[in-house]
Order: sequence, then C-alpha cells, then structure tokens
Amino acid sequence: MELAVAPRPSADGRVSIAVSTDRVAVFVTLTTRADGRFSDNAFLLLPGAAATVEFVPFGPLDLGALTSSLRVEHLATYI
Repeated sequence: MELAVAPRPSADGRVSIAVSTDRVAVFVTLTTRADGRFSDNAFLLLPGAAATVEFVPFGPLDLGALTSSLRVEHLATYI
C-alpha cells in the first residue's frame, strides 16, 4: 500500500492523499493524530486504481502531524 500526501493544502485548506495498492484491499481506513477528518474512509481499493482522499482539518492544519502520523490499515492487517 502506498500513500502520497500533497506537499501543501489546497485553497480551501484540504490536503489530498493518493492511496494505491498492487493487491485488493478491503475496508481501507486512514488514521492520523492531526485534528480533522477524511473525506472517505473504509473503502475498497483495487490494484491499479488509485483513490484520492481529502483530509479536512478542524481548525489550523498541522501538516507535520498529518504526515508523520498518517497510517493506512485494511482488513488483511487483522486476518
């Protein structure tokens, strides 16, 4: 599983995160210590079909906390 975080937020303060994989991933979930929410969570990701998820901060964005604590999990992690 690969994550690519945009180097800076968009004009509305959101940060784009590209998620891709070379295998089927079920219930893909992103987590971070930064204050905010993800535009989509618990989704299916197919090989070769990258997904873009937006991080929407609650208040001022802490990009350092977002990037340093960003984790991706999926069902296979727990099987």
